Amino acid sequence: MSDNNCQQTPIVDLLRSVPKDFRGTWPIQWAEDGSETGHALSPVGRLAHDAADELEALQRRVEELESLNEWKVCDENTPIDTELLLGWVQTWPSEKWESQISVYHCTRGRWIHGSATHYMSVPRAAVVLNSTKEPA
Repeated sequence: MSDNNCQQTPIVDLLRSVPKDFRGTWPIQWAEDGSETGHALSPVGRLAHDAADELEALQRRVEELESLNEWKVCDENTPIDTELLLGWVQTWPSEKWESQISVYHCTRGRWIHGSATHYMSVPRAAVVLNSTKEPA
């Protein structure tokens, strides 16, 4: 069976489609004749909406973290007196991307980096697993 024509509904939409006040029941006790004599209730609707809220919060956090790893154009909004990962295209002797960690605009020395056209926040140091040494 081909699923090329299937439409997918985002999980958050599915969770939100459950009425918030919906409660699910299931038998937990039976008489000797097999008839149900006790039931448990679960706030399925509230749990579904709570899960949707959490998924949306996590998606916002992912987007926030991804935006930290995007190159931004150097302009009047570039942070001042802050170490950044700076980048630019070196054109001589051949065209290639260069980058370095430096300050783009230094107010104390009254200078601006002469080549940088883009920047991003300096990433945190790597975590080295199974090692007692700190990253350099």
